[in-house]
Amino acid sequence: MRSESKYAAPFTMPTANSYQRWRKRRQPLKTWQRFGLFLYRNRLFNAAEYLEFTKRAQQRFPRDFRINWNLATTALNEYPGNSPQRGLAVQTYLVCLSIQPDHPNVLWNVAVAYIHDKKYMLAIEAIEKLLKITPNFPDPYNNIAHAHFQLGQIETAIEYCNQGIKLARIHAPEHLPKLLSKRGRYFRETGRNQEGIQDLEETLEIRPDPVFSVTHLAFLYHAEQRYEDAIKLLAGALEVKPHYKPHQERLSTIHMELSKKQKKDGQITGAIESAKSAVKLLPDRLDMRKELARLYMRTKQWNLAEQTLQDVLLID
Repeated sequence: MRSESKYAAPFTMPTANSYQRWRKRRQPLKTWQRFGLFLYRNRLFNAAEYLEFTKRAQQRFPRDFRINWNLATTALNEYPGNSPQRGLAVQTYLVCLSIQPDHPNVLWNVAVAYIHDKKYMLAIEAIEKLLKITPNFPDPYNNIAHAHFQLGQIETAIEYCNQGIKLARIHAPEHLPKLLSKRGRYFRETGRNQEGIQDLEETLEIRPDPVFSVTHLAFLYHAEQRYEDAIKLLAGALEVKPHYKPHQERLSTIHMELSKKQKKDGQITGAIESAKSAVKLLPDRLDMRKELARLYMRTKQWNLAEQTLQDVLLID
């Protein structure tokens, strides 16, 4: 009869005693790694406990890449924001780089942490090194463009977007919307409205986005006085996110601006309808209610003017 394999034994949960047995084996380093990762991934440790566990492991094995990586990644991912652990993450990633200077994942995470901390020059240095290692991966171009933009180097940011978009079209089309949207925003900042519109329209064709791309594209439509396009775009976005305040404010402003243009052109009925749409979106905007009341009074609709103003004093 064939003996049962040693791997066929039922799995048992590690305990403190089993950990002590693991420590007596010949590979104490792997013991720390495997045992700690097992507890963390199975949520027997919370983030704080695992962080302390890995710090102790780092003290014992200060030059082990995996332990430093786990410590830094936990500090970065489990403690978002400006917590003290973010500084620990960056410091520990730098230890990782001293062990493996060309590790792409470490360079990427260091750059992300630097960007979060607004240390843009350090982020640029890390990403430039990363691009030498992984020149055909488009995502780093997005981050280095952002860093240059934050430093006021908009043309440089656009050039990095150009390179990233070219690579994304060939190697990784899933990254294309992010890069196009970012370049469209940068075109907006430089007054190149038509190029920005082209990028943002392509972005929305690939991946409809109810927030970022819509916001910038609506701004460009508005700047080019393409009121109907802006209204259609924002109205569609508000169907997805009906209470998104920036879109409500932008759409209301466009309606009111269109109303004033129609009033100037003698299209009073259209001006009233546009102003009504603006007031409906932002009923607390007294300036818009006053403008609508003026239009009603111009057409001698006194009751509607009074109803629009309610208890607001109209001052001409």
